[in-house]
Amino acid sequence: MDEALDVALELARGLKVIARENSGKFIDGEDNYGVTGDATFEVDVPIEDEVERFFKESDLPCRVMTEDRGIIDYGEDPEFIFLIDPLDGSRNARRNLPFYCCSIAVYDIGASELSDALCAVVERFDADEEFTAVRGKGAKLNGELISPSSKKNLKDAVAEVGAHFASSLPIYSDVMSNLGGLAERQERDVWVKCYGSTALELAYLACGRVDLMCELRAASGFDATPKTYDIAAGLLLCSESGAVIEYGKDKIPEKLPLDPSLNTQFLGAGNRELFKVLANSLR
Repeated sequence: MDEALDVALELARGLKVIARENSGKFIDGEDNYGVTGDATFEVDVPIEDEVERFFKESDLPCRVMTEDRGIIDYGEDPEFIFLIDPLDGSRNARRNLPFYCCSIAVYDIGASELSDALCAVVERFDADEEFTAVRGKGAKLNGELISPSSKKNLKDAVAEVGAHFASSLPIYSDVMSNLGGLAERQERDVWVKCYGSTALELAYLACGRVDLMCELRAASGFDATPKTYDIAAGLLLCSESGAVIEYGKDKIPEKLPLDPSLNTQFLGAGNRELFKVLANSLR
């Protein structure tokens, strides 16, 4: 596992250099889509190219699953699976807005479920922040162990919601109204955020910067929704830090196979008490 984590870190740090060189390159034109169906932009291309170059030159035989290019085996008899979103937060990166990263989750070649990750890296490209997790050994930010929020009430709580598009806002109206109605006073209501990078938002949940997360687009049949490669690394960060998260495709909770094309939805909180408050707001 140490070798796989070292490879993931080397890749993530190299992608950071490429991302910083190419951020802010916005070209308005026709939409393009990767093999998993997600929109892909001009800023994604050199980063995906770097992933391909990196594994062609790597000595570690592995199977690589990415957002835009699907499943590719490098070398004979792959030992590990790398489930990668090379650039999560592409829309932020192409406009030079902060908050974008890469997400890398590593699995044994025999793994079959999304929850089977051995280690994970979420490398923030627009800041010097590197989130890592190793199964059974905790989650870290820049080498220091992290823990989630211990907040158990909604007073000034920070909630991240997956309303990345204007057309997805109605999906969250009921749950946000319910949470707001539970707050003690309106001026101490829940703060609602949408940063634009699911992997990094999950890292924020893992380290306590946000208290709650709610991603429900898949349940409403919305096309643009996080896929497994968006959440895989973040799930391990959360579970290893102690945050509570439940996820699925058609319902929550639901076990998911290791398939990069699947849409996902999830609920998360820093602790079980606050998670119950969030879950009850959906009823």
